[in-house]
Amino acid sequence: GAGMGTSGLVGPIATYAAMTELGAEPGIVIFKIIILHFLAPALIAFSIHLLMKKTGWVKDGDMKL
Repeated sequence: GAGMGTSGLVGPIATYAAMTELGAEPGIVIFKIIILHFLAPALIAFSIHLLMKKTGWVKDGDMKL
């Protein structure tokens, strides 16, 4: 699952399988997966977007086709 990210949930499923196989608590593993695979990347990307918008590198309508 390395390098698969959230593509088809292969990365999170492989992470869950590997961590629970080593004896980690399933509920804690699911919580960590949600934080590290979904919430943290979204917050980091949004923060970078806000920073780039504030510096003027990105403007409204830049992604318009």
